Amino acid sequence: PDKGVKSAPSSQNQAKKVAPSRQAASPAVAATQAAGRPAKAGQAPAPARRVRGSAWVMEQDAGTFTVQLTRWADEARAKKYIEDNQLLDDAAYVHVRHRGKDWYLVVYRTYPSLGSARAAIKALPPALKKYGPWVRNISSLQSAAVLD
Repeated sequence: PDKGVKSAPSSQNQAKKVAPSRQAASPAVAATQAAGRPAKAGQAPAPARRVRGSAWVMEQDAGTFTVQLTRWADEARAKKYIEDNQLLDDAAYVHVRHRGKDWYLVVYRTYPSLGSARAAIKALPPALKKYGPWVRNISSLQSAAVLD
């Protein structure tokens, strides 16, 4: 719209105020709404999205690359990082053991080349650059993964 030009709200565009329902949603509806999808009548709710783990890394093409965002010694902390940063569709964690210690690496997307993965790091928002992300080859993670 042009700056300075205001249009009068039409009756069709005005939002109607509706009192919230006091009835609790069913667990299935609540799970669907929590997953960010509206529930539809007569339709089974979509399953709640979950944090992807090592199995996701194992399914990737070994010739691709990923960006490791961080690592944690605690699996719950790795999952929380993914959830807190709203990365359910873009990240996974992989369990590895290095020098006798368990680590949970948080990796972000896959890229067809080293150059595209490096470019992706530059384009990350500041919150995802906090721990100094770096490029990893998927095949090295697949070799190091501890499959529970």
